[in-house]
Amino acid sequence: MPTFSSKMCAIAGIAIVFLCYGCQDQKGLPREALNPDASPSMELPGPSWENASVDVISAEVVGDSLRVVVGYGGGCGDHRFSLMTSGPAMKSLPPKQPVVVVHESTGDPCRALIQNEQMFDLSRYKLSPHGTTIVLLDSLILPYSYD
Repeated sequence: MPTFSSKMCAIAGIAIVFLCYGCQDQKGLPREALNPDASPSMELPGPSWENASVDVISAEVVGDSLRVVVGYGGGCGDHRFSLMTSGPAMKSLPPKQPVVVVHESTGDPCRALIQNEQMFDLSRYKLSPHGTTIVLLDSLILPYSYD
């Protein structure tokens, strides 16, 4: 029959085992979660921008800018526009650069037909030492002259 002291030793041993496992790091948590001095990041994700359709109504070169009147559906959401190359510059005299207007929206549920003017910088398309690059936008041929 076990004595009182052997029962106490067994209980003490079990308590030590539980204490050791209870103080162990939480597995699977990032170290920042275990650091009481670290402040949690409360950044919320921004809006999700997705490609949306756009119509180029008119365009003209004004100095080093391309003025484009665009049409699109919407009216109650955020929209942004950018000018991107749609292929490599064509090796011709003068060089030709195909471009496209990119329209992004955060998911505008409205259906109004919107027209507005967008201005884009053309200075990165100075491709010729002769001072002219032809900008190809949709079916438009737009000469861009510079010094």
